[in-house]
Amino acid sequence: MKETEAKLRISSVEETRSAILKLGAQFIKKSHQVDHYLCHPYRDFASTDEALRLRIDGTRYYVTYKGPKETSSVKKRLEYECEVYDPDVMGKIFSSLGFKITADIQKEREVYRFGHYEINIDVVLGLGSFIEVEWRGDEIPDEKELISMANRLGAVGPPILKSYLEMSLQG
Repeated sequence: MKETEAKLRISSVEETRSAILKLGAQFIKKSHQVDHYLCHPYRDFASTDEALRLRIDGTRYYVTYKGPKETSSVKKRLEYECEVYDPDVMGKIFSSLGFKITADIQKEREVYRFGHYEINIDVVLGLGSFIEVEWRGDEIPDEKELISMANRLGAVGPPILKSYLEMSLQG
């Protein structure tokens, strides 16, 4: 699946939440997420612009691979994700293959749906508050529309092309 999203900073979670609800978006869930990012023993994911993570999302667990980002005004990249039912065993599999946890990212996430959009409000520990507007349709979205939607919902500044992991590692 191709992930296509606009991520921007927000100055007020409350104002952004209010704008999302005023738009008519449906609240899906709020959760605490912990992302454990893994490094490959022989491949430098930072230089190949890839990521592998084990996500704890409340009581559910996911393994996600993210491919290199495409050149674009929003974040576009290949993404494969599957639910894992035993994260301890999955961790042992990764460890046995030489993978190590390189970083942990913690965030509070609110998820909303509006048509083909998934809208997330993220409060990321050590980084601040963000909105992610992700396209969930089959056809290719208009990048400007993703950015415009984020701006209408309280985003400030230009789109951020870096992942939370990249932002965290930069300090």
